Amino acid sequence: LPIRDDSWAEPFSKGGKAKHPSIHVFGRYDEYYHYGRRAAGRIAPEDYYEASLVLEHEEGHRLPQLQPRAGELYARVAREVRLCCGRPVKDGINELHSWRKPLRPPKPWAPPLLEMELMMPRKLRVLALTGGHSCTEVLKYQSAPLRQALGRDLCEFTFIEGTEDWTWFEGEPIVSDMEKKLAKGAQLKNWYMDTITEETPTDKPNREKQFDPKSRVEYHKIPEKVQKLKDLIFEEGPFDVLVAFSQGCIMTHLLIGHLRKEDPSMQAASKASKRWHFTRNKPEEMPWRVSVFFNGMHIRDKDYMDLFDTPSPHPTVHVFGRADEFYDYGRDGFGYKPQEEYYVDPVIFTHSEGHAFPTQPPRAREIYDRVAAEIWRHCGGRPSA
Repeated sequence: LPIRDDSWAEPFSKGGKAKHPSIHVFGRYDEYYHYGRRAAGRIAPEDYYEASLVLEHEEGHRLPQLQPRAGELYARVAREVRLCCGRPVKDGINELHSWRKPLRPPKPWAPPLLEMELMMPRKLRVLALTGGHSCTEVLKYQSAPLRQALGRDLCEFTFIEGTEDWTWFEGEPIVSDMEKKLAKGAQLKNWYMDTITEETPTDKPNREKQFDPKSRVEYHKIPEKVQKLKDLIFEEGPFDVLVAFSQGCIMTHLLIGHLRKEDPSMQAASKASKRWHFTRNKPEEMPWRVSVFFNGMHIRDKDYMDLFDTPSPHPTVHVFGRADEFYDYGRDGFGYKPQEEYYVDPVIFTHSEGHAFPTQPPRAREIYDRVAAEIWRHCGGRPSA
């Protein structure tokens, strides 16, 4: 672990490195793995030394025990110790500090996924939000390629839908035959309902009114909807990833915007289940690691635009279909801040399809693989086979 008393770490913080050879062995499922190798803004112990050898295993905060990796590590450590002590080795090579500038395992981007009570690896947990006029059965079908890319045995999805009953009316999207078949007669849901007021009233369809930047769009019961989502996350969590489609993306933007305006210390203990172990240390830390948006759009209700006066550092991935009727609207903002500008460093992918999860090869497979890679990058790395 790194030296936390800065007065004692000062020789290293000034760039000095000890010439003393050292060997560092880390368990990738150690609760301190990320901290030990990244040092939380300080100098990592492997960087104290000019000649440091870094070895890793797939266990936790203990000496490695699982074979064959444990045997390989101990044999390597013994060999290097003999080399440094001038003792002969089995292959006859006795080159001191042969690993002075070795290829080290890459430093972790994020802490591993652990079941905190037992400090054991756990599956990736994903909360998936449907779009508007949809239901969970539709989203299960839509998201199947993403689950495949993540590894079906490595993740568990929780699918949720909105709470507002939706009924088709003129100007609203038409539900496809496939969606009707998947829904099996279930009531389709919206996350929220809205009212659109034109500057000069017309008989335009609802969709065209929304595209007009002069129209006033008012979302209904947003505080109630946000609170329900927060309750679910705190009671059923921890979740590592939020995946959302269409209107579910807008709902997620609203959730993130509200959370970043709140004091994390006010999080009620009664809202935390036994599975909940993620502590928010500051408002900009979300209680999950990364959000993925498919065919998302920006917030149109002016009452909530101040939620992103400044961009959020929360990691996000955005996937757009260039043939989507909402593509230009979703990316340009039509007079309002586009959703990409809500976040400091968004990762963006596009494809040639419409308002749907991509399906056409080879681009669809490329996108799912790259989205999965981004998710695992923020969630401690894909587990080894």
